[in-house]
Amino acid sequence: MSQDGPPYQVTGSMIEVMDILAETLDFCFKYVVPDDRQFGRQDANGSWTGMIGLLARHEADMTGVVVGLDLDRRTVADFSDFLYMDQERLIYKRPVVESDMAGFLKPFTLSSWMMVVATLVAMAGVVLLTRQVTPQPARHCPGTDGESSRQQETVWNSLLDTGLWSVAVSLAQSSTLVPRGMRQKAVVGMWLLLALIISTVYRSNLKAMLIKPRLVLPFSNLEELVETSIPCFTFRGTLLHRNIEAAEEGTTMWRLNKVLYTHNDVALGVRDMSLGKHVLFTTYVGLLSVLHSHFLQTKSCSLYMTDDSYYGSKSLTLAFPKGSQLRQKVDPIIVKLREFGILGRAFMKFVAHSKTCLNSDPGSVDSALRPLQMGDMYGVCLVYVGGITLAAATLLMEVVIALRKRGGKRSARE
Repeated sequence: MSQDGPPYQVTGSMIEVMDILAETLDFCFKYVVPDDRQFGRQDANGSWTGMIGLLARHEADMTGVVVGLDLDRRTVADFSDFLYMDQERLIYKRPVVESDMAGFLKPFTLSSWMMVVATLVAMAGVVLLTRQVTPQPARHCPGTDGESSRQQETVWNSLLDTGLWSVAVSLAQSSTLVPRGMRQKAVVGMWLLLALIISTVYRSNLKAMLIKPRLVLPFSNLEELVETSIPCFTFRGTLLHRNIEAAEEGTTMWRLNKVLYTHNDVALGVRDMSLGKHVLFTTYVGLLSVLHSHFLQTKSCSLYMTDDSYYGSKSLTLAFPKGSQLRQKVDPIIVKLREFGILGRAFMKFVAHSKTCLNSDPGSVDSALRPLQMGDMYGVCLVYVGGITLAAATLLMEVVIALRKRGGKRSARE
């Protein structure tokens, strides 16, 4: 018998199945591991590697793990009735919530922010228009010589006042603008209500994002994966590896070859995937074992699996040399074990914790609160510092202009 030994083939459950077969048929067995530790693929010269090669050369009586059934393998080996039905899936490290300098802008989309800015400008213009329709009485400003002089408000001053007022209302700040006439009062009242709605929605969305943030997954299917630059790893010598290499040019699977690399070091492949170095593309049965083992090690579900399957369902069976009599004895036992649910029970017993991660939402974050970092404050601080700088520059310009005017008036008197 041959045994590949990787944990992604759920060897624990297969050991239990092999023990049942040995006890029922009254035989002893030992495991033989192929030198290349592959399931088996056909070379250019027609010979087979891995476990299928051991069977083709009659160096083993059967496989000790399930293998995928396909037409090429069927020409050199016989296969039992299926034990499990399997599919190919993608698994990757789930992203975590990190500090975001622009996080305070995330409650609204870019188009929403553009609409808010456009509304600010439009509201300032409408208020200015209503102000011109209902002119304000002239203001009396004391002159430097003690005499009062009339100063009619200019359009620029009106536009500045209305612009500052529209921004102040949206920020829930006080303003010196006093509406005049029914037209202007109606416009002002409408903007007060609209600003209240916008600010309430913004605060609500921001609070929801801080309390229960959502993760943006880098991909959710194979089509999205090939659009990224994330490397994809699969085990060498598997049916999936061969199908990817033989994919038709222009298809999604063919494009996957650009970021694909393979080897047979299972522990290294799973470890690098859990560190986020690459995506793991393999069988669903194997990925359940990965989820189970990872949960036992970390006590968390920090991996996520895609829902889409590829190439459809396939049979996982035991393989035998061509013309083997042992297959005829094993088949009835496998059918009974499968129909009575013993195979499913043996399988799930060794991947029990995978259900916990499969039932979790991949877009959610851990319940533990993440402390705010400096990166979370940079964006707001930059806006605050920018506002203070702009206000200080404006004040300085006003002081300079006022001093120049005062100096000009003194020169005229002299």
